[in-house]
Amino acid sequence: ALIASYRETAEFAGPKGVPALLRAADLLKGLGNVDEARATVEQAARNAPLDDAAYRALAALSEGEAGAQKLDALLSDLIDDALDANVAGALYRRRGELLVTRGMHSEAADVYQQLLTLDSHNQHARESLLVSLQAAERYQDLTMAIEGDLRRNTDATHKLALRKRLAVLGVPVATAWPNTRM
Repeated sequence: ALIASYRETAEFAGPKGVPALLRAADLLKGLGNVDEARATVEQAARNAPLDDAAYRALAALSEGEAGAQKLDALLSDLIDDALDANVAGALYRRRGELLVTRGMHSEAADVYQQLLTLDSHNQHARESLLVSLQAAERYQDLTMAIEGDLRRNTDATHKLALRKRLAVLGVPVATAWPNTRM
């Protein structure tokens, strides 16, 4: 009865009902019904996609590869349903981070690229894209991304770091250091 009361309260409260759903999920988990607890927390995440407590609870209930796949699918659905660019951006970031923790660097790179399409000035996403491309051994894409950053960036220190990164990748000196004579 208490769980039903929490759910009913949350249903009418929308995003403000997340704490009630999280309490219901805790009770369900305590009773050994982990699947129902996860479904309840998922409802909380759908009601308030950016609620950190709901996301942490959902991540904690998403153990193993199957749980991570469910969490990834939920994040993908929430991105598709997002009506606000800020919400979508935060969800792309969470999804990219989840994919990185799962070792799915190529997929994470694609997610970070989508985030950059949404917010081209997001430095965290830009750096995460480069790291994911390198971890995925997508060197041609990495080289193109760095060269694009070189064209867009005006900061001399940052450009130097990008050129060093290209040099480490084995890009010819004339490309990485266009003003250098050999």
